[in-house]
Amino acid sequence: TPNVSFRSNGSRDRKDLSMRGISNQLNPYANVRPATYSFYIDEFNVVAGTSNPQIVDLERIEVLRGPQGTYFGRNAVGGAISYVTLTPGAAPDAKLEVGYGNYDRKEIIGHVSGPISNNLRVGFYGTFSNRDSFIKFLPQPRPASEPDDVQQWGARLKVVWEPSAFFKVTATGELARSRSPEANAYRQVQPDALGFVLSGQSGTIVPKYSADNEFPSFSFFKGRNAVVKAEGDLGFADLTSTTAYRYVFVRGSADQDATPAPLFSFDQALGGSKSFSQELQLQSKSGSSIDWLAGVLYFRERAGQYDFRAVSPLFAPFDTIQYQGRVLSNSYSAFGQIIVPIGPRLRLTAGGRYTHDEKSFTGVQNLIAATAAVPVPIAPDQASWNNFSPKVTLD
Repeated sequence: TPNVSFRSNGSRDRKDLSMRGISNQLNPYANVRPATYSFYIDEFNVVAGTSNPQIVDLERIEVLRGPQGTYFGRNAVGGAISYVTLTPGAAPDAKLEVGYGNYDRKEIIGHVSGPISNNLRVGFYGTFSNRDSFIKFLPQPRPASEPDDVQQWGARLKVVWEPSAFFKVTATGELARSRSPEANAYRQVQPDALGFVLSGQSGTIVPKYSADNEFPSFSFFKGRNAVVKAEGDLGFADLTSTTAYRYVFVRGSADQDATPAPLFSFDQALGGSKSFSQELQLQSKSGSSIDWLAGVLYFRERAGQYDFRAVSPLFAPFDTIQYQGRVLSNSYSAFGQIIVPIGPRLRLTAGGRYTHDEKSFTGVQNLIAATAAVPVPIAPDQASWNNFSPKVTLD
């Protein structure tokens, strides 16, 4: 797609996306950051910190250049990306793909779908992959509590109920899991780094694709979501209701100094989010001389670091700094757009979006020693704001 870049920035679910030169200019690892683009899976706005979730049997990807806030209603300055997954059809269908590759990679992808009755269709979709890590971790072997392979799996159940030609309900439920020792692995490239000096290994050159760490490095991810989409034909227009819930949890650990010395690391990095959205859209019929759309959206998300612990002797007389913080977001939007042809090859697009956002923050921080913990107060904060974004284009 022109003017769209998508590059890796660590683990598979952390991607730095830029659309028409607009990207998130904040830490891509922060799971509470707002997005400058709108990212949808089956018309559900996915949490911004996960730009490459596990997708099972994708039908197509739609990319719309921004701004798209008057059509999608939330965080779509750069544009919108919509993932559309396979939907069970009227005829039975099944597929199974099995693959094998280097690093002992094993992969299975498949689905089974079809009609249960005249107005009910069901599909089950699944994927599983596992491979050895391409990183050699020193020392060997790794403790049993740490993963030494990269594994991902996902499953989706999709049900379509169409009791009449004027009403349809599509319900989707998904689960996803992954684990990897590579996501938080670091290789020290400075032979005289402080950790090597302190451990008596000054001048060490760590081989490529190796990590000589004193502290474990790994990442675990799990997620689940549910989407219910109801579509009704009102005669003069189509009414769509989309209700969605998503849960994401991430646990990780890393040796930040990337040396055999116990210099600086983070442990018990637990983070995640829970989000809910309800959207209503009223749209002109397909083929109308004038295209128009009006909608409202409610979005709620609770996200943050449940428990983050940085460990270092540099914190003496303490050895650990613990941080816990949560951000609660509520967003209310009303949006609309109209497209009017004003010539054989010219059309006018006009629209607007009004948004009311509310955010609140609570957090705690502790300095921890072997026998005591000293709390460090963090003041709670909250804010709210309103915004109206108009749009007028000729194309």
